[in-house]
Amino acid sequence: MRDSTRLPYPRSFLGLLLTGFTLVMLPLVGSLAYSAWNTERLAGQSRTAVFNASQAARASRSLVDRIGSVERLAQQIALLDDPELGADYARVHHSFRQLADEIAQLPLDATQSAALAAPSRRNRAFTAVSPSRRGRSSPRARSPSMSTG
Repeated sequence: MRDSTRLPYPRSFLGLLLTGFTLVMLPLVGSLAYSAWNTERLAGQSRTAVFNASQAARASRSLVDRIGSVERLAQQIALLDDPELGADYARVHHSFRQLADEIAQLPLDATQSAALAAPSRRNRAFTAVSPSRRGRSSPRARSPSMSTG
């Protein structure tokens, strides 16, 4: 009587050899399949990371350009009393806010989020103060009184 739990004895050397190769190759094929799946998953993650990095680089370059425009317009508004400059400033500032919101949608770490929020806090403070500053006279209007005194 044969024990049913034992493997059947191969009838030839070729059968024994094929059984041995099969037993050795099964873990290798499994690890190869796992590596292929894992590599595909990592490729997808890296593709997403590169896309996010390119979006962040593009948006940050645009943000730097907008900061320069906002600064230039603010200096022009301080010197000239032209209502068109105020409209230009509002347009550029709106564009700046849109870019900042776009950057905020990207996956940022804590330091990057804090750096992005800092200009927004300063802008809110400036906006709260700016209506009272607009009511003051311009530097040109003050200069004649300064020269006579």
